[in-house]
Amino acid sequence: MSAEGPSSRLGSLPYDEDALIYAWQACAKTGSDERLERLANQFEQLGDELEFRGDFPGSLRNFDRTHDIREELTRRDAASAPRKRDLSITLTRRGRVHRKVGDLEAAAANFQGAVTLRRWLVERQPRDAAYKSDLARAEKKLREVEEEQQVVAQMAKRDAQGVCDGSAHTDAEHDPRTACTRGLKAQMIDSAVNAGPSEIARARPAESARAQAGVRRRL
Repeated sequence: MSAEGPSSRLGSLPYDEDALIYAWQACAKTGSDERLERLANQFEQLGDELEFRGDFPGSLRNFDRTHDIREELTRRDAASAPRKRDLSITLTRRGRVHRKVGDLEAAAANFQGAVTLRRWLVERQPRDAAYKSDLARAEKKLREVEEEQQVVAQMAKRDAQGVCDGSAHTDAEHDPRTACTRGLKAQMIDSAVNAGPSEIARARPAESARAQAGVRRRL
């Protein structure tokens, strides 16, 4: 990112996605490790930019490509600590975006993958403070997602038992049970992006407001 920040260059993306795909296809099997590492970094930067813009499908698409490349590089040198760390970083990025869009199962799987890799790093270099810090952050994110999954499960159980029931409505849009579920999702999304304004909340302000109003009525 430049010193000005991504908001100063919303008019253009850092790389052309089609050009990167073409370059990757050209060297996917026989390309040098250095060239593949450069492509992984470029896909990752593009994913970061698209995430900032709120294009979560596009962001995940490029993070997936980064993951595939870094997984291949790790396969080529399974003992390489830097490559395992790079792969763990990609997994945390994917987990972050999955969490933002409410796919907690995919988020947990990616954070768990990052935790596994970072535990491997700490076990082999127990005095490395950076590896320990990386592991602690990944474990924290995994715990948070697991707690959110528990909340969703509890809400689903309560919803099934009629805890969210109110006056009868035939329109699903105004069903208090539907509002209850939407409200919980809105809260989780805000939590997932608490480092800054919620991209999803800005994109769907009317629905978020209705969902939160539904939760307040229930409470």
